[in-house]
Amino acid sequence: MPSTPTVTQLFESEKVKYSPETSRALEASVQYKVMDASSEAEVISAAAEAIPSQTYGIGLRNIEITERLAPDGWKVQANYQASQSSMTHEGTPEEIVSYSNVMHQTRRYQSLFTKAQYTASGIDAVDYHGQIDVQDGAAQGVDVYFPVATMNISHFYKKAQMTPDLRNRIVRQLPVSNIAPFRGFQAGELLFGGANIQQESGGKFWRVDYTFLISPNDPDVVIQGWTGGTIEKDGWDALWIAYKESSHGTGEKRPSQVNIERVYYSINFAEAFGLSARG
Repeated sequence: MPSTPTVTQLFESEKVKYSPETSRALEASVQYKVMDASSEAEVISAAAEAIPSQTYGIGLRNIEITERLAPDGWKVQANYQASQSSMTHEGTPEEIVSYSNVMHQTRRYQSLFTKAQYTASGIDAVDYHGQIDVQDGAAQGVDVYFPVATMNISHFYKKAQMTPDLRNRIVRQLPVSNIAPFRGFQAGELLFGGANIQQESGGKFWRVDYTFLISPNDPDVVIQGWTGGTIEKDGWDALWIAYKESSHGTGEKRPSQVNIERVYYSINFAEAFGLSARG
């Protein structure tokens, strides 16, 4: 059975040319390695499917083959270029929105479900209801990877709009969640993750690069062994479970109480930062 071509970005292969007036990207190139391909046509097809259509806020212009690495491997280069309209602006530059997804590590104490249990001969299995690595009555947990998605907004303010009050509000803002829907996300799903402020075009504009972390709301949290009602959780609320030992004397512990804790204050992002809630 033919192998599916794999596309991998080459380490430190990005090159970007910026405008000296606006500090925005004008051109960029990124190199990739395509392996397990049978022809140049298959290389271009696989690369076009895998390579992002935008980088640094500018669009993909073309993909070119630059080198053959092996009988089934090629090096390609993705070339990006800003549109003419984005290079020159009569008014405020257009807002740039991008999304990213990065894997982080965390400690998980409750599994999605117990896949299997194995016991020694003559020993009855104990149902821990998804608790992981229970030792001396306490779950020790295991390190797992989970995605942290972000929405990144580069917004341009005219000089008169960037008042000392707005600037101080942005730079002093603590992590807060959204109290109202914002850019397609429901209340509670976004967390303000910081911002960078800089002047551009000789002080004519202020550019603010906002980062918002994304965590979807869950209207029906699933917990192994839970026999209570439906549990609802906003994306950035914290959840913890209290367990109670079964009356059967088997050492089995069942979830007896689920607590949803509000750990961040909430604000209206559109009102606080002067942004459009709809984008």
